[in-house]
Amino acid sequence: MTIATEAAEPDPDGVATPPLLMAFDLMYLAGRDLTQLPLREPRLRLEELVADSERLFPVRRLAANGLEAWEQVLKADYESYVAGDESSVYEGGRTRCWVKVKPPG
Repeated sequence: MTIATEAAEPDPDGVATPPLLMAFDLMYLAGRDLTQLPLREPRLRLEELVADSERLFPVRRLAANGLEAWEQVLKADYESYVAGDESSVYEGGRTRCWVKVKPPG
């Protein structure tokens, strides 16, 4: 058995996908605390902030109706679903305003 002790050099002709980042919340912007605004407002600012980015995206929004959104989660085989009350303000820790649900299995 042979064990490689050094990392191989990447193939310069190989195709690689650049890293992509997903942002799900915006708590501060230009030194301003956004945590006391209804969650829909920081989300809109987040979408505006990353609109022209090539590698930073806001997390995908699903249907506003929870049952329709859950169908989308199951159909797309997403790992989990986070539902939030857009009229609530940010709360640290566990809250009933935000719920994370994972599909069975």
